Amino acid sequence: MKLVIEKVIDSKARKLNNTMKKFTTDVALLKAENEDLRRTIRIERSRRRRDKPLFNDLEINDEIKRMFFSSNKIQTARDR
Repeated sequence: MKLVIEKVIDSKARKLNNTMKKFTTDVALLKAENEDLRRTIRIERSRRRRDKPLFNDLEINDEIKRMFFSSNKIQTARDR
């Protein structure tokens, strides 16, 4: 039976069959990888901390409402 089938299927048909199997496997692997990358992006977005604007952390120290910028606070804000 196997000999009869091999005679019917010539080398071009076998090559086409192997190519289709390879492409099918590649597509399945790429879909799995794509889904993993999408999941990673979702996790990173949920973990991302939203930074506050620069001037929210600086204090208003005086009744005149002047802002005093200490060099430490400015450096800290720049580092963020």
